[in-house]
Amino acid sequence: MMRSLLLTSTLIGTAGAFVGTHSPALAQEFEVEELVVTARKKEESLQDVPLSITALTSNDFIKRSINDLTGVALFTAGLDFDNFSNTFNRVVTIRGLTQANVQNRVQNVAVFLDGAFVPRSYSIDIGLMDLERVEVVKGPQSALYGQNAFAGAINYVAKKPQLDDFEASGLVTAGSAGRLDFRVSAGVPIVTDKLAVRGSYGWSEYGGTRTNSFPDVSERGEKLGGWEREAYNVALLARPFEGFELGAMYMETNSTSEIRPSYQVQGTDPKISLNCGPLRPTGSPTFFCGELPSNPSSFQTASSTRPDGLLIPDQPGAIADTRFIRANASYDFGNGVAINYIFADVSSEASEVSLSTNNPLSDFVLAEQKQGGENEFQSHEVRLVYEPDDGPLSGEIGYYNAQTNDDFVFGLNLLFGAAGPGLVVEDPSMGGADLTGFPIPLSNSTLDETIHALFGAIRYSFMDDRARLSFEARQDWVDVTFLDNVANISEQTDSFANFTPRFIAEYDLTDDTLLYASAARGAKAGGFNGFIAGSVTLIEDEQSFDSEFNWTYEIGTKNSFFDGRLTLNAALYYIDWSNQQITQQPTGFDVNDVMLGTAAPVIFLNVGSSRNIGIELEGQFFATQALTFNYAVSANDPKFKDGTTSGQFVGFCDDVICPADGDISGNTLSRQSKFQTTIGAQYDGTLTEGIDYFARADFSYQSRQFVDNMNLAWVPGRTNVNASLGVSGERWSVTAWAENLFDQTFVTDSLFVLQFSRYQPSLNEGFRAGVTLTANY
Repeated sequence: MMRSLLLTSTLIGTAGAFVGTHSPALAQEFEVEELVVTARKKEESLQDVPLSITALTSNDFIKRSINDLTGVALFTAGLDFDNFSNTFNRVVTIRGLTQANVQNRVQNVAVFLDGAFVPRSYSIDIGLMDLERVEVVKGPQSALYGQNAFAGAINYVAKKPQLDDFEASGLVTAGSAGRLDFRVSAGVPIVTDKLAVRGSYGWSEYGGTRTNSFPDVSERGEKLGGWEREAYNVALLARPFEGFELGAMYMETNSTSEIRPSYQVQGTDPKISLNCGPLRPTGSPTFFCGELPSNPSSFQTASSTRPDGLLIPDQPGAIADTRFIRANASYDFGNGVAINYIFADVSSEASEVSLSTNNPLSDFVLAEQKQGGENEFQSHEVRLVYEPDDGPLSGEIGYYNAQTNDDFVFGLNLLFGAAGPGLVVEDPSMGGADLTGFPIPLSNSTLDETIHALFGAIRYSFMDDRARLSFEARQDWVDVTFLDNVANISEQTDSFANFTPRFIAEYDLTDDTLLYASAARGAKAGGFNGFIAGSVTLIEDEQSFDSEFNWTYEIGTKNSFFDGRLTLNAALYYIDWSNQQITQQPTGFDVNDVMLGTAAPVIFLNVGSSRNIGIELEGQFFATQALTFNYAVSANDPKFKDGTTSGQFVGFCDDVICPADGDISGNTLSRQSKFQTTIGAQYDGTLTEGIDYFARADFSYQSRQFVDNMNLAWVPGRTNVNASLGVSGERWSVTAWAENLFDQTFVTDSLFVLQFSRYQPSLNEGFRAGVTLTANY
């Protein structure tokens, strides 16, 4: 912390040395620039929305070096984002509600682009898209968003064509570790005030900062964590006559990601020594207890011949391609009545290939793991809105329909043999080996889902509009057909019907202080374990699992103090999570075999419950007309309730290190930080007439995260400091930036595979620096 404060002081002092005048663009009164968000599917000032929201704008992206969801999470208290060793299974966590199955088609946090759902975790990090802002909405959003916005939602808002003005912009970034980005965009009014088009194209490449010590690795594999990303889109906007608007957009993103800096330790390997738990017949412990180190050397036994450092064989990595079509139409009838329609069509495909072929080393390397999938999604939403200029009542009613076809394969090396980096699953139902006797639950499945939903909201204002009451609700009907291609049996079907209301009471204590209280129910659809899990044919009751729910109770306030110099937004919440999907071992599996080396298959059943209490603070402070601080803090304590067990651990625990019956009551949920904070300082000034400058530093901290629900191993707490310094004119800017300024090395997350006592910690990126140039017309 002291080092970050010293850094901030240094940057401010350096900036102040340029010139003694402040930017005339800064107002004499300390007023916060109004930020408009669409979290409730309409444009509202952020300070007027009775929800906990973090919004980051395109200006923030440049000044804070944000280029993906990892950067968004760094500056959003209460948000965790895990890429793990590769980018196929990305997991977003809000307010500590972590999902048990990282491969689950349905996430706990829903992601949207301009209000249209983006399915599958391998498609949600759209990176270079031509964005206006990103909104992170915390708490259940199922009432209006549906689509399993169980713990919250992330909404990407794209820049839209302008009907009355030509605009063009360009961005180029060059930095260390082979970083090179460029993006161009342009908007043209074809018929002034009637029809406009906008398009953009972006490319990013990066080589990674962590050295790979694997012998004779190719030039491509010398560094870990690199990527190549491409994104382009074109959008149309038409207003042929007053009150009527049409919009359309096509977007495509393509990415290739190398495996992240990581290492693997597997307790079944005699050359590796874990440090706790029951001993296997080989004499090796079952678990690792304590803080996972950033260097794997401490795990080596005397028989190990492994060299120092990270060792990753040449990896094809992960590829993901997503095509997104969105169209909308709206008509304003006048007198506050309008109708809106949104159509979305999303098709995506991705694969991850991790190979250990031609491997001269027998320990501390990645075993073969291959997975891939295809997803076709289409949705329609129509909303009738009543928002009069005056009067106490407003509201909306709507209908939603979505169709999904999802193919997924895990264990492609066994299903299809060796596969190259260009692998895409065209049809997982085709052929494939009979995996009935394999001990872990490999997947080869096809799923079809249909959703129908009715939703609506009614709002009543009184006391001269200083007080408002709102009721929102959604009723979903979900029909699912699932085919377990491994088992090669007839299709399985199930239906889910979920009701998700939200109640909000809000009161304007003053013109600058909003108080609110809410109660909201979140729902996440159930799913299927398949017909076969490893070597076990599942009984009927274990072939599927039901929906899970949470009730979130929140009180909050949004404030502007001292004539706009200080904004302070706060939320206190309590979450009651029921019918939680928890890992279990299937009926019919002999737990006595696990210590003899037979891997236990894992399924998911609704056998858990949790609670969480937390607080969030966010805002900014104008210390002077030139010096601004922003801050965001979250603290929460998510724990499993009494009586919750994780049957996955039965047969592995011995009542010494962990309960033999798998009891996890009172334990902290894994893969989330109880405490997060980010603090930024920015100094703005003027060099000469028409040329301004800024200096900025950002400090962030995340507390430790448990790797497993038994709370045996954890990744340590970590700090990060970024800095930037820039100059700008009316239509251009040059920004020098540095990330991980003090070159800290730490573990960011870790996969945990209990069946093989396997841990796979991933490391952060090292120091990075570069320059970004922008031009606008």
